[in-house]
Amino acid sequence: KQWYQRRVRGVEIVGCADRSCFDLNAHATAASTKFVAQQRLDIPVSREVVEVSLNKAVIGKAFKKAAGAVSGAIANLTDSQKEAMKEQLESGNPYKVVLEGGEECEVTPAMVSGIKTVIRTEHVREFVPNVIEPSF
Repeated sequence: KQWYQRRVRGVEIVGCADRSCFDLNAHATAASTKFVAQQRLDIPVSREVVEVSLNKAVIGKAFKKAAGAVSGAIANLTDSQKEAMKEQLESGNPYKVVLEGGEECEVTPAMVSGIKTVIRTEHVREFVPNVIEPSF
């Protein structure tokens, strides 16, 4: 988001750029570190989360160097996608996972040791702050 204001007769020129935390995300990616702010919640928030337990030995043998990417792609699935994965694996069919580069990998029932819904209670909210950079 950017906006630009200009008044005729040279009175004022203003430009503001909403960087949307681009710099912090770029540094976090390069440094493999989280740059987040934390806010303590007055009332803890409980929510249901679907967890996937992987059989890493089988995944490692099947995907070799891509095993980490496959594990990461499974961890980044939404809860509804994890539920769909559970149903498909329980029927004995492999589940296709798309990696960051667009490559598809098939996850078999032997690669997953369990998929269950658990309740997580959060006492702290983490977020990446936005940055507004004005220039005059």
